[in-house]
Amino acid sequence: MKDNEIKATLSEFADALRKDGKTEKAITSRKRDLKCILKDFKNKKEFEETITNNSRFANYVRDLKNKVPQRRIGDIKNAISCYAKLCLSVSIFTKPDDIKNALQKYSEAVQLFDSFGEFDTVNIVGEYGEYYICHRFKLDRAFTNKKAYDATFLENGVEKKIQIKTRWYRGNNITNEDIVFGSIKPSEIDYFVGVVFNVDFSDAIVIVMDTNGINDYFNHYKIAKKVIRYNKNFDLKKFAVKRFNGKPV
Repeated sequence: MKDNEIKATLSEFADALRKDGKTEKAITSRKRDLKCILKDFKNKKEFEETITNNSRFANYVRDLKNKVPQRRIGDIKNAISCYAKLCLSVSIFTKPDDIKNALQKYSEAVQLFDSFGEFDTVNIVGEYGEYYICHRFKLDRAFTNKKAYDATFLENGVEKKIQIKTRWYRGNNITNEDIVFGSIKPSEIDYFVGVVFNVDFSDAIVIVMDTNGINDYFNHYKIAKKVIRYNKNFDLKKFAVKRFNGKPV
């Protein structure tokens, strides 16, 4: 889409948002979110045909996950839905029956996990991360949520405690993403392990940090809230014991 067409589209969008009672702050935010994707289309017609066709829109969103950080996807989809509603008078939301069918398939999968003693289905991805790390490193898993650590191992007769945090990345290019591991407790553990699975769980990125690395990371970035952000700026040599890509067990 050419610059003059993008400008006209955003102006039309802003007028529609004002008529709908949105604040100028909300208008600026939604215009920004819509603007970042308009150049993906040849013209306004292609853009509008894409967002109003359920299958084409779903494919576009899947591809979008490889172009922008995951945290931006929700804001962009919100801007697109507002545009469709206010400028085209249509809803881009999925049909209720399609959602119900998907939920039924999800229910069947969760019921299968319920039959596995290793899994608490409140957080299947997190449970699998612990399962994966414990099997890969031959650790003893701690089946409790009351402690800061998720697994242990003996080193020269001394018990070492590991906290494991898991994320599921559904794009293809993790170098564009900002993965946040929260609630790290360096005073109560010996190692932190961060796991990021790819879309079909066929591969994983794993970072291993000892308490010195964790504290150096917090001090370097002056972080009050105990979170670790893994992205292209993460300094593996400075903070991590190791990072590797590993096929799940």
